[in-house]
Amino acid sequence: MNGEPASPAETAAERYRGKARCPWCDSTDTQLASLFGGTVSELLFKCCRCHMPFGVMKWDTLEDDGNPVTGSEPSGQSGNKPNE
Repeated sequence: MNGEPASPAETAAERYRGKARCPWCDSTDTQLASLFGGTVSELLFKCCRCHMPFGVMKWDTLEDDGNPVTGSEPSGQSGNKPNE
């Protein structure tokens, strides 16, 4: 940075770095892809392990283990987990 304040996207990316758990592969190696997902109330993440996008609701405060405090599970882009 060049002394300028961080943008909202940079601030959010740092806040959520490694704190969202991928619903596809269960990894917490994730990064914030967009401040808005399918709705304005959703953050869009991308998993660095399986490369799948997924959303987390903005009101879900994430714990250090990647699980939402509210107990709701992040939804995949299609709304379903892949077949196992």
